[in-house]
Amino acid sequence: MAKRKQSLRERAEEFARKVREGKVEIVEGKTQTKYELLEELEPAIRALREKKIAYKQIVRILQKEFGVKVADSTLRAFCQRELGEKPKRRKTKKTQDSLAESSSLPSSEHHYLDELPEDELSEEDTVF
Repeated sequence: MAKRKQSLRERAEEFARKVREGKVEIVEGKTQTKYELLEELEPAIRALREKKIAYKQIVRILQKEFGVKVADSTLRAFCQRELGEKPKRRKTKKTQDSLAESSSLPSSEHHYLDELPEDELSEEDTVF
């Protein structure tokens, strides 16, 4: 016969019974922060980064191999701070504008107004 899934309330009552019976170890002290966990895993993280493994992939590996859940942004900050990795430089608006200018039409190209017959040019189109 299949065992019925316990409700949250039933699981809580069972846990309370185990606590009263002294069957649950109560650990005193503060829990480790994610950053402290990453400090302990630094050798593994360093080895993975040396192999150019992406942060998101390392996050999956840490969860699978060590049961540690951490955001890729936390891992990235750790690697920059502790492993000395430099942040990627984002393209600024100025950089994007200069790229757009450099990819514009070469100077040998002519303006579309040059293709119009003179009788179709208005006074507004005429350049002096």
